[in-house]
Amino acid sequence: MKSIIADINNHDFKRVYLLYGEEGYLRNQYKKRLQEAIIGEDSELNFSHFEGKDTPVNEVISLANTLPFMSEKRLIIIDESGFFKKKNEELAMFMKDIPEETCLIFSEVDVDKRGKLYKEVVKAGTVVEMTVQKPEVLLKWAAGLLKKDNMRIKESTLRLFLSKVGNNMGLIETELEKLICFRGEGAEITPEDVELLTTTQIENHIFQMVDAVASKQKQKAMEKYYELLALKEEPRVILSLLARQFRLLYGTKKLVNGGKNKGVIAKIMGLPPFVVDNYIRQQKGFSAEELREIMEEAADFGKSINVGELDDRVSVELFIVKHTK
Repeated sequence: MKSIIADINNHDFKRVYLLYGEEGYLRNQYKKRLQEAIIGEDSELNFSHFEGKDTPVNEVISLANTLPFMSEKRLIIIDESGFFKKKNEELAMFMKDIPEETCLIFSEVDVDKRGKLYKEVVKAGTVVEMTVQKPEVLLKWAAGLLKKDNMRIKESTLRLFLSKVGNNMGLIETELEKLICFRGEGAEITPEDVELLTTTQIENHIFQMVDAVASKQKQKAMEKYYELLALKEEPRVILSLLARQFRLLYGTKKLVNGGKNKGVIAKIMGLPPFVVDNYIRQQKGFSAEELREIMEEAADFGKSINVGELDDRVSVELFIVKHTK
């Protein structure tokens, strides 16, 4: 990450950046910083954005070969393409010939370091892994966010907050915003405030489990499930919360497909706008039909548990395995 900051400060950019790893918050933050530094106000004319596994390689290459209009650089951002998990000879070869006027930024959850595309990107530009941050790093970062709003908090209270929220930086920021709005700028956040307002750890784990299911990361989804079991959460409660999450995603999906904006979605679903942001992002990993089928299956698993046809612990495992194939 220091290399990206140095490039921004020196205004000397690589032709390609690969930002990957589980910490989506950091990937998004550094994408934004690079975008602002590389093209600034020229974004509409010299900026292209692709997202998802259907990203057309030929179109990306064609745009990359197009000279920028009245600007030094053309920027292309490609999110969650899956390019680094499969063979992509054409794009790998293009990494050797990216025009100096073009900058490509890839953002991926996972990559195959053995692949040719990954190796070519390493040669042509900068690769940075955005990992889940250690507790002490998160403690310092969260304290810095609060300091910007002149908020006061004891270290013990901040540690309590992080124990409840977990290590997802996006969720930490969202939960801190709730506390700041509740208390008002310049006030002290108390343990009582944290207990009253902060999303519990189980909800954080459920959110991360759904993220893992959306990206077909079976191992990560299972890890979150076993962590919840270690916290003494009942499997049938976990399944119920998973079903609720997918119902909310289905509702969000239908509204997004209907052209509704974030504010309207928040009002219809009775959710805070900052929570809707997360649902809008997460629903992109599923089709409406997939979400409907997952909801129905979760209900079927619940019925099977209630009548004794399925062991509750095994049922959640089967649910995860089926939807991460």
